Amino acid sequence: MHSDHSSPSAHRSELDIDEREDQVDPDFNPLTGIGVKLALASVVGMVILALVASVVFTRRLEASYREAGKAQLTSVAETWKQTFSIRVLETTPERVQRRLDAIREASPTLHKINVSWRGEDGKFRYVQSGHVHDTNGAKLDVTTETARVVSPGTKTPFQEGQKDYTEVQAADGAHYAELNEPVLRRGKTRAMLELHYDLKDLDIALARDKRTVLVASVLAAVTLWLFSLLFITRGLVQPLARLGAATRRLGSGDRGHRLGWKRRDEIGMLARDFDRMADQLDAAHEHLETLALTDPLTGLLNHRAFNERLEQELRRAERSPTNVSVVALDVDKFKEVNDAFGHAAGDESLRQLAEVMRRHLRPGDLCGRVGGDEFCLALVGATAAEAEQVIERLRQEIMQTEAGPSKTRFTISAGIAQFPVHGLGRDEILSFADGAMYWAKTSGRNRTCIYTADSAVAMSPEEQASRVAAQGLVNTVHALASAVDAKDGYTSLHSERVGLYAAALATRLGYVGDDVETIRTAGVLHDVGKIGISDSVLQKPGKLTAEEWDIMRRHSELGRDIINGAGMPAIAELVLHLHERYDGKGYPAGLAGEEIPLASRILHVADMLEAMTSSRVYRPRLSTQDALDELQRMRGTQIDPMVADAMIELVVSGQVIVPDQDSEPLPASA
Repeated sequence: MHSDHSSPSAHRSELDIDEREDQVDPDFNPLTGIGVKLALASVVGMVILALVASVVFTRRLEASYREAGKAQLTSVAETWKQTFSIRVLETTPERVQRRLDAIREASPTLHKINVSWRGEDGKFRYVQSGHVHDTNGAKLDVTTETARVVSPGTKTPFQEGQKDYTEVQAADGAHYAELNEPVLRRGKTRAMLELHYDLKDLDIALARDKRTVLVASVLAAVTLWLFSLLFITRGLVQPLARLGAATRRLGSGDRGHRLGWKRRDEIGMLARDFDRMADQLDAAHEHLETLALTDPLTGLLNHRAFNERLEQELRRAERSPTNVSVVALDVDKFKEVNDAFGHAAGDESLRQLAEVMRRHLRPGDLCGRVGGDEFCLALVGATAAEAEQVIERLRQEIMQTEAGPSKTRFTISAGIAQFPVHGLGRDEILSFADGAMYWAKTSGRNRTCIYTADSAVAMSPEEQASRVAAQGLVNTVHALASAVDAKDGYTSLHSERVGLYAAALATRLGYVGDDVETIRTAGVLHDVGKIGISDSVLQKPGKLTAEEWDIMRRHSELGRDIINGAGMPAIAELVLHLHERYDGKGYPAGLAGEEIPLASRILHVADMLEAMTSSRVYRPRLSTQDALDELQRMRGTQIDPMVADAMIELVVSGQVIVPDQDSEPLPASA
């Protein structure tokens, strides 16, 4: 019966959602984000891993090199023993000496080789070739020319016995290995072979391999860190960022957005919980939206929803162009049913009558309950004559319907006004339809009337009294505004000039017709709330105290209440937010940026320009150029930059004339 049509504001909302999707929460600090924390944790972990790996592999290398040195030393000893004859020790030790020298010359890494034994005379003898390092770091040559008898107080390796492979760090920095290897014959030790093996080459190779291991460990750690960082980013940080963006989109009104992830980990569970939450919010929003737009008793559009939808249809018809017939419909003598049978019976009757109305309307038509027993219809594409035929059929069926528990047969009175023949504005068309309906009721009820000039005067006494009272309130408010100008220390033309500047600004920023007049009127009435502020505060020549500022700020809400009481709610709302600042530091609500109505931002700049170029008790007026410089300085902080630029351009181009003195009259263009 009533279709939903998207509006330009809806499209703008969708664009705003897309623009806000990638915005970051202003409270979010990327330096303390989970991605940075995990990256730092992984860096620490990889450094520890590199150190542990380097230590482990270095120790294994050292052990391998020790085994290599031992193997080489043992190999030399075994080779010697296999080719050594015990007999030559007693007979020709000179041969042993020559052989030791030959071995030393052939193997530079052997810096000492010693053979010791006990002779047949019981004395211990030895032959040796090479050098040793004493405890002071001196390098001493110990090569013998022939077998020597051990001097008293010393011991040969034979006497000392077998020694396993050991490494020695000499005082002069030499690093060598020692080995005492027994020469056995028939299970007895017949001689002892002592070998000192230089480990310098092995140390150089070990140091080189240690560096290789360290570099390899660092490269491996960096590689693992990069892989872990990639995993953290793609597996955790990016999904969380997308989840945050989806949450912001949902919060901005994009109720259809879902993640739809198939992941089976904790992130996937969180995404599915988000989708379920979004589904629940969507269902709850649809339910609330239905409640907000629907009359709970009849299921028809409520008063606000009908007016909004009617405005959309009229604007669409204006572009097409096409006709829209608006019908004001009232159930005759419905109060008598309520009084006789109770409100429950009356409610059931209204539900049945609403269902009858539904059946007589097309899908594109609108139908709403706008009062207790009052309904409004909008027949899209229908002339007044065509609408009359529809309403006549509806009236005949209602007369045949036994409604409610009382089985009452009702009649209806209806009035029809056609867009654009009878009027162009929504309120005007509704008023004409309502006047035609009242004409039908005063003409005997149970009939349909189309709006004519005669029916326009057919207003109820209550409506006529209401209009007279409302006009009286408006006049009173304008009188209060003039009184405030004098009370506040301005010239009597201050409010009129604010209205003039505001209207010029509104026109420059795209407002037309009645909207410009609304903003101009708001400019004239913007300070009416100051009527309730003490003169001692308003006209104080010095700086206001904190308490006095609190009193001064109340004038915005007081002005809103006064103007609202005069039947001008739209103007009241604009005046309420005139003193909001673009940076959010204004009053009374602390709104910022686009949260402040554009018309209120326009009034703010107009009021500021007029205030700066008018003398006050606490300061003289500024020149026009100084005032424009102040507007330039405050753009982006106290006032909207776009509105400030427009105001400056209007003044510079001469389209808005700022007076040179306080008493200068308004220009004729006002």
